[in-house]
Formats: sequence, structure tokens, C-alpha cells
Amino acid sequence: MKQKFSLFSFIILVAISWLQAQDAPACFFNSEANRCEINVSSTEEFQNLANIQSSCMNLCQGAPFYVTLTEDLIFSEDILDSNCTANFSPIETFRGTFDGNNHTISGLCLKDTIPLEATLYPAIFNNVNQASFKNLTLKNIVSYSESGGNTAVLINYLNDGLEVENIKIQDVTLISKYYATAALLVAEGFSEDPSSSQIFKSIQAQNINFLISGEGTIGGFVGSIYNDLKNVQFTESSLDLHVTQIDSENEKPTSLTFGGFIAQSGKTIFEKDTLNIEFTLLNSKLPMENITIGGLAGVVSNRISINQVQADGFIKSIGETTPDNFAGMLQLGGFVGLVETNDSIKVQNSEIKTDILLNQLVSGQVYLGSVFGNANSPSMIIHDVVYSGDISVESLLGDIYSIGGFVGSYNSTFENYVSSSSTANFKNLEMSGNLTYSFGEGFYPSYDNSVGGVFGTCQLSDSYPFDLIFDEIKVNGSIS
Repeated sequence: MKQKFSLFSFIILVAISWLQAQDAPACFFNSEANRCEINVSSTEEFQNLANIQSSCMNLCQGAPFYVTLTEDLIFSEDILDSNCTANFSPIETFRGTFDGNNHTISGLCLKDTIPLEATLYPAIFNNVNQASFKNLTLKNIVSYSESGGNTAVLINYLNDGLEVENIKIQDVTLISKYYATAALLVAEGFSEDPSSSQIFKSIQAQNINFLISGEGTIGGFVGSIYNDLKNVQFTESSLDLHVTQIDSENEKPTSLTFGGFIAQSGKTIFEKDTLNIEFTLLNSKLPMENITIGGLAGVVSNRISINQVQADGFIKSIGETTPDNFAGMLQLGGFVGLVETNDSIKVQNSEIKTDILLNQLVSGQVYLGSVFGNANSPSMIIHDVVYSGDISVESLLGDIYSIGGFVGSYNSTFENYVSSSSTANFKNLEMSGNLTYSFGEGFYPSYDNSVGGVFGTCQLSDSYPFDLIFDEIKVNGSIS
């Protein structure tokens, strides 16, 4: 009788323990680290992460989450393309740390065709606030926006600070058919905290393909960052990016801002980065208004520093132009298309091999250089930079053009800003490639235009002192 009772008691205890396990939240509150720890070991748990976070709120007292992958997550073993079926809904919010623990997330098909709220565009995380992502591989992923909204792989919308470190991205296709903001890591970022930073370190991206309509704000790693942060920083990162222009769903595309690392930002630092980009524009499908393209960044609206960066590949336009396709302004730089700042511009110890090849481009204004297309700042320093690519502009159809071996147009009087220490210092620069240009048949420009080995045009203030310094400049290639 005693044995029967003991067996019955054991069965009851096991049943109670099992029921308690089902009700227990899949998290642990680490009071010493003040974080809510969650382990994810399956695709089902990952898709359910938002609900897991919600169930842990009371236990963890609102502490930041620390999510750790304990297994690879394979959503599909097929090689995905644009015809894939959506298999993941964005995780709506996240704050804290996501540690991939050197595991891989693969086979994701991210589309906005899943019945979701309009704000949930293709991305793994929809809205992220003060977060860190590290030690993760993202592989064999398609992110496809058919609605004209944001398109991303990791984050749709970011608030305040972010750290992304040791992330590998392989075999990813991003498709945007309408005007959109799109990028691999962050589509859009916003911050009201000037002390916060967005830091990207040791990001390695290979075999990345963007299919874009030729309009919108498109960045390799980041789309747009709004408001001033302490800085946006890319360090020891590399990107191998192929960009193909596809038909726009809009009858007349409007404008395009593109940057290999980031499309649009404020204070920006590039340190020990490597870029290989292949970007082809279709002349017959150009936007009607502005085109701004930079190998690293499209537009930077504050201080910028570039050090020990290497860029290779090509940016080119091809095809027949039509009278209906006219770019009001083209600003194109091997590093940055447009810089506008009352602070400093610094480029040091870098090499650019990117070929810039424009054919039969119709544009009202063209600003083109291997480093900057158009730069506006009271202080510019470019030291120890080599350009060994070729700049070739054939059959140009533009009223105003400014083409430089390093800087297309430089203006030290941006917004009438006055500085007592304004200077433009160019030292130890070498241009070994060729710079060639020609006009379209029967076309003659209407205004004064210029081509130069260092810059095309340089506008300096006559109302305050300004030092313009050239030291050890070598132009070994030809200009014709």
C-alpha cells in the first residue's frame, strides 16, 4: 500500500512540475546585470519572441532584454528569390541585446504582403530602441517591398543608440519597386539624444544584390539617419554590393539618394573600411529631379571623417536617354555625393579604385569627383589619398558641369558661415587614372563649366581669411 502511494505521489509531482513548466515564462531576470535573459533555439521561438518578451515584463520589471541564440535558425533550405513566399512576420519592438552566439539565421523571405499593419514593412525587427546586435550571420534572405514602404533585413525603424558588431551577411537580395527607404541593417533611424551613437563594427557583407527602381533613399547598410547624433560610425567593415536598376512602378521617378554604406546621415566616421560596388543606372529610367550617389555615403549633412578606407568597383550609366528623362542635378562622388556642413571634412590614408563611367547622361547640373561630388564646408583636409580609377563622361548633355579628379565642386561659404580658421589643405594626393569627357553631338553648354585634376570649381569667401594649400600633388593620368 505504501509503495502504491509513493508511485501515485511521484506521478502527481511530475504532473505538477510539467504544468508549472508550461506556465513558466521562457526568461530569467538577472538582477546583477539588470537584464531579462531569453534563449532562442527554434524558428518557432524566434517568431514568437514578441509574445515571450510580453510574458516576461512583470518578472523582469521592465529591464532590457538579452536574447541569445542557442541554435542555427533555418526557415527555408531553398535558395530564395523574388518569388519566395513570405515566412516571417516582423518582431514589433525590441530593446536590449541580441547575441547571435555565432549562429546563423537563414532562409527568411520578408515581404509586406503578409496581412499586417501598414507600418510593419519587411524586416526582422520593426521598431528598435537602444539596442545591440552581435555575433550573428544572416544568410540566404530576400527582403521585398511591394507597397512602396521601407525595406530592410534587420531593422525597419531605429530610435536612438545602436551598436552592431561582428555581423556577417551573405547571399541577400533586397528589392524595392517604388520610392522607398531601404538598407540591409537599418532602413530609418532617428534620435533626439545628441550623446547617443550608432556604431557599426566588423560588418562583413558578401554577395549582396539590390534591385531598385532608381528612386528613393537607398543605403547598403543604413538608409537614413535623422537628427544629429554624437556620430554614426563604420569601422573595420566591408561590403560587396551589386546594384541593378529595375522598372519603377511610378510613371516618372522623382529622386534618388544612394550610398554604399549609408544613404543619408549627419556626423559620420568611416575607419578601416572596404567597399566593392557595382552600380548601374539606366539612363532611360532616370528620375526627373535630383540624383545623389556616393560610394560610402550619398548625403552627409555634418562633420565627416574618412580614414584608411579602400573603394573599388564601378558606378556607371548606360542606355539611351529620352527627352522625358532628365536629371535636374547629379552629384556623384567615389566616397560621398554631397557634403553640407559648418564643421570639418577630413579624408586621409585612403585609396579609391572605383571607375565612374557616365554615357549620354542628360542633366541640368553635374558635380563629379573621385572623393566628393559636391562639398560645402569651411574646412576641408584631404591627405594621402590615391585615385587610380577612371572618370569617363561621354556625350554629356548638361548646362552646368564641374568635374574634378578628387572633388567636383568645393564651396567654403556654405550658408555664409564664417570661421577664423578656414582652410582647404590638399597634401600628398595622386591621380593615376584618366579623366575624359565629351559633349553630345551638336550640344554646347550654356554656362561656364570646369574640369580639374584636384577639383572642378572652388569658391572661396572674400570676406574672411582662407588658406588654400596644395602640397605634393601628382596627376599622372591624362585629362582630356
